[in-house]
Amino acid sequence: LTSDDVSFILQRGLFTSRRTGKRVREDSAQIVILNDADPPQVFIEAMKALARTICRVMQQEMVLLEIQRNGGQKAFYRVEPS
Repeated sequence: LTSDDVSFILQRGLFTSRRTGKRVREDSAQIVILNDADPPQVFIEAMKALARTICRVMQQEMVLLEIQRNGGQKAFYRVEPS
């Protein structure tokens, strides 16, 4: 990846914890990574691995992974640390 391939968006986030059922408010981020070379399934598996790493390093319950094509959602995953 080069610096032109990634965007970061910081925001305050809300979600419902699957562990506790409580609504959690915390700082959050969106990371936009563009795929212009890898076959789609290779890219998706790499993003799932990255999401698992983010869960572990940031001590998060889950990472939400959204795959888009031409601005439209194609797939959505809840990725948990393994």
